[in-house]
Amino acid sequence: MGQKIKEVPLYVYLGIILTNNIDFTQHIKVTLQAAHKQGREALLLGVRRGELHPERARKVWCSFVEPKFGYGIGLWLAGSDNLAMSTIDRIQCIGAQQLLGVSVPSKWTCRPANVSMFMGSGLSPGCALRARGPL
Repeated sequence: MGQKIKEVPLYVYLGIILTNNIDFTQHIKVTLQAAHKQGREALLLGVRRGELHPERARKVWCSFVEPKFGYGIGLWLAGSDNLAMSTIDRIQCIGAQQLLGVSVPSKWTCRPANVSMFMGSGLSPGCALRARGPL
């Protein structure tokens, strides 16, 4: 009692990296790197069209990849953060292309997000994930 609480530059609370100035840059960086890595692993698990039943492949992607950036997204992702939003869209785009059998790695661009491709694959763009709020 009566002791000072030590201020730290960042603290992880319920999986979200909080900084002493309420800046989520560090959380976004770590989260999106983890999601990208998990996306590569999901591709290795057979998300590519033809390796798994399409619905099972979508469930693998949604179970392994989306939770990496979907958790608490309404808290840490500002709608005006175009860089983070486009990175999420790119990660989701890779999944959508693989689920639909589009495999042209040099053309993995989704600016703006290709809504028909997302709808066809059952995945959602970053703005839709953010609109759902904290997961």
